[in-house]
Amino acid sequence: MFAKLRNAPVVRRFSKFVLIGLSCLVVDLVVLNVMLRVLSLSAGDVRINLWGVGELGINKYIAATVAFLCGAANGYFWNRLWTFREAPAKRVKVQFMQYVAVGVSGWLLSLLIMAVLVEGVGSRLDLNVLSALALRVSDVEMDAQLLYLNLVRLTAVAVVAIWDFTLQSVWTFAH
Repeated sequence: MFAKLRNAPVVRRFSKFVLIGLSCLVVDLVVLNVMLRVLSLSAGDVRINLWGVGELGINKYIAATVAFLCGAANGYFWNRLWTFREAPAKRVKVQFMQYVAVGVSGWLLSLLIMAVLVEGVGSRLDLNVLSALALRVSDVEMDAQLLYLNLVRLTAVAVVAIWDFTLQSVWTFAH
């Protein structure tokens, strides 16, 4: 039964979509952290105020948007080339616009999730609990606020991945 399910076209397609989605997640998180941490290094103190604006005025939502766009460009290229290559041929311009429309809906959903978890839940959360989980990698400390923001992004990305796969399958790359 499991072997039959594993070989189902939708399962294979979803597996490819997830692998590409993981590469998009890496792109998203790298760009987000570069914008919030590395770009702030020139300002001296690298602490980020999760509830407001970074040292150079890089708003967390602007950083998340740029990170999303970089991940989405990566996703379109690889999904068109590999995941949905057997989909009927459409003009690239039309298909790309559909892909972007689905992506924008996912982006808005991710910002909504982020706002709820950061502004709503996060404003009442004791981040001292996360301090015990603070990471230290290559002499760059990830404080509790930045760790929480990354956990929120991971949550949003997981929800949006299911949303995007469904819409991309039935609209952008429909058979």
